[in-house]
Amino acid sequence: MEGSRRVAGILRERGETALDQPLDADRAALRSRMQGDDPYWNDFEREVPGFLDALLRLSPEAYEAFFAYTAVPWRTGAVRGRVKELMSMAADATPAHRYLPGVRLHLANAVRLGAGRSAVLHALDIAAAAPPHPGVPAAHTCP
Repeated sequence: MEGSRRVAGILRERGETALDQPLDADRAALRSRMQGDDPYWNDFEREVPGFLDALLRLSPEAYEAFFAYTAVPWRTGAVRGRVKELMSMAADATPAHRYLPGVRLHLANAVRLGAGRSAVLHALDIAAAAPPHPGVPAAHTCP
């Protein structure tokens, strides 16, 4: 999420004006099909401003893939929305991730769906207990 916004910012700094032009018909139709008038995406935009627009402008394929990926947990209905939001919040709060915009977004959604203080704190306790990421090992040089 941060990468798309940063790339768009760098391109703007370099004078790329195409990113500030109105969307072409294909991109506008894709945005309408994927986001529509669902108020969820307004909340998303408030927490991660410019991400969706940058992704759409830089790569319509990646934009469409993002929506396909984020829809996966919602397709079956086997797990209630409140639980999905608590799980997403916990994932964003783990020591290896710590993505505050996601924590805020999923926390607000979980509360809106009925999660109480105890459920939120329990999810955060689970996140805090996650092991730290071991990092990426340094490349070994060939002798």
